[in-house]
Amino acid sequence: PSSLSVFRSLSIFSWNLNGLRDIPSRFLKLSHIRKFAGFLKSDVILLQETHLDEISSACISKFVNHFNWIFSPLQSPRQGFAIGIRKGKKYSFSGLPTFSSSGTFFSTIVNIHNKPIGVTNVYIPPCDIHTFNLHCSSLCHIPLSDISVIGGDFNDPSLRLSSKVDSALNRLGVSRMEFCGPTHGRGNQIDHIFIPLSFIP
Repeated sequence: PSSLSVFRSLSIFSWNLNGLRDIPSRFLKLSHIRKFAGFLKSDVILLQETHLDEISSACISKFVNHFNWIFSPLQSPRQGFAIGIRKGKKYSFSGLPTFSSSGTFFSTIVNIHNKPIGVTNVYIPPCDIHTFNLHCSSLCHIPLSDISVIGGDFNDPSLRLSSKVDSALNRLGVSRMEFCGPTHGRGNQIDHIFIPLSFIP
């Protein structure tokens, strides 16, 4: 299949877990992941704020076991990323993942139908607009492939990215789509997902 057809069929499930340390809520959340990823026929799962180190994250692999997983290091108690890809002959991880020094993104390359896809999982904690744009600027240094998707939990305080950051990401060949949802009782905030410019009609 072509890169465009692979991308158009791609299903990505993303969730900020807000922690998996509590055992009862851990298994409830993992049950939801298994249920909804199956219902949505997800190819890729992006999890943010697992609050687990790489060893403790094995619980995700055991419970959501129809996916292969990679996990980020844990630099602070409120971090922790996981990226999962569906098990099967047409799915594999490629190369070594990249974890940002700021702890705001975790990036890797996955192969689907032999097409390399750059996948970046983002968590930017609530912050002022200046700090937010600094974090977003770091996304300009992620390793990209011909097809790249950037998603996760942005907690955008401004309801828009700065034009400087938007333009820089456009030059990397990705463009922003956004959606809005309630966040921790603070009202609505914008989240973003970036997809290849060449695939936008």
